[in-house]
Amino acid sequence: MVRHGHISKQGSVWVRWVLCEAAQTAKRHPQFAASYQVIARRRGKKIATTAIARKLLTRAYHLLTDAASGGAPH
Repeated sequence: MVRHGHISKQGSVWVRWVLCEAAQTAKRHPQFAASYQVIARRRGKKIATTAIARKLLTRAYHLLTDAASGGAPH
């Protein structure tokens, strides 16, 4: 599913803050740097940082759900 628009203000303010802080470091990591640069050029640095935060959240979700179901991590 492709979503366009603002990030939701639903959910924990603390979790959003932690994800954005983690994204500040993750955007310099080789796994995220290329996608960060592409988004930053096209949409701006703040939106790119938020996109990296979402990627981190998606990875964390899959790691946790796979671990809970007994599957192998991605």
